[in-house]
Amino acid sequence: MIVAKTVEAHATITGDTDIKTSSPAPNDNYFVHVDEGLNKEKSVRFDPTWLPQWLWSQEKANEASLPESLPVPDFVQVFHLAEDCTTKAATLQQLGSSARDIVNACFTMSAYSPTIRRTEAVLFRNLSSKIQNAKDFAEFWKGCLAGPSTNDAEKWNPVSYVPFGNQRTTLEGVDLVTNFPSKLAMVCHNEMNYNPQPAGRIAFYCLEAAPVGGETILARNADHSRQVSQEIQDMVNKHGGILYKRQYYDKRNPNKDSQKRFHTSWQEKTGTEDPNEAIHFFESIGFSVPDQVHFEAYEDGFQKLIVENVESGFNTQGDWFNILNVGGFPLADGTWIPKSMIQQLVLDEWKSVHVLKLCPGDWIVLNNKTVQHGRLPYQNSDDQIRTILTVYTD
Repeated sequence: MIVAKTVEAHATITGDTDIKTSSPAPNDNYFVHVDEGLNKEKSVRFDPTWLPQWLWSQEKANEASLPESLPVPDFVQVFHLAEDCTTKAATLQQLGSSARDIVNACFTMSAYSPTIRRTEAVLFRNLSSKIQNAKDFAEFWKGCLAGPSTNDAEKWNPVSYVPFGNQRTTLEGVDLVTNFPSKLAMVCHNEMNYNPQPAGRIAFYCLEAAPVGGETILARNADHSRQVSQEIQDMVNKHGGILYKRQYYDKRNPNKDSQKRFHTSWQEKTGTEDPNEAIHFFESIGFSVPDQVHFEAYEDGFQKLIVENVESGFNTQGDWFNILNVGGFPLADGTWIPKSMIQQLVLDEWKSVHVLKLCPGDWIVLNNKTVQHGRLPYQNSDDQIRTILTVYTD
């Protein structure tokens, strides 16, 4: 049984010798819980230039009551790799299996005393002595997925990444984080929230941190719901939810102008030239045919693939405005939310955002249905390039 204490607000994990730890975690004592795992982390002063250009102005920022700084999260449990002979002799797969069991315990409270509150994010630190590259992580991840478990119901099943646009770049077969422009802030979101069957968990492993910026930002959906105006929530509910719609062009279409609105071709997206197989690709991840997936013909005879969804995997989470903050999505009946309301939504959501910086050897696992993630702008250097691996499960 893990003997753990509630993480204090603004707690943080350090590598100092004065770290307070509880009893070792279960499964061969490979990890120890750190009572104040984030107490050396620092808040980050809010910068209005993180706001999208279409929204930002100094006048609007002054009127918005934006936070002065982003605080360190108080909902993250922290574990360190134990420094003993047993751990040093452990295989990467054994470590992965142990880490998975700890995450399951934290998310469900199955291994905690009734007085310990449930957590929605678990951070493992100091793993770089065992996981030094993507190949090592891939082996560790095998243990997370296939390692022995006392309860088959708590085993993890991998989920394929199916975004709106292109697939992610991989390293040793493991996805890298989205190649989003480094000079822009990536606002908080739940991964694949537009899909009928989104990931239940998402995790990030840091191989290299940016020398400047690149902090991870986190926000709980429930906190967002308390910040967002009731007016916009009522409007979304009244009009049936959000219409998540994507369109994929036919790569054989010589009319390049028709492709500017679309992220990629349906052939590239689905990995097939066969229209029926392309339909099955989306059907296999929960989209119904033909209501949510179908082809439409261009005037010149080429076909574009339409994929749309209203009942996403987050409609039961009390967060119907999920992804509205990026703009460009109508409501289910075709109604568009006024730009002024979207602007206010973006501003309001920053009020519940927390920040921490992943260092090399850090692995953070999030409940993707209750915790949103994003990142702040960053700068790489010639010899230090931000490299974060990402994986997903059911």
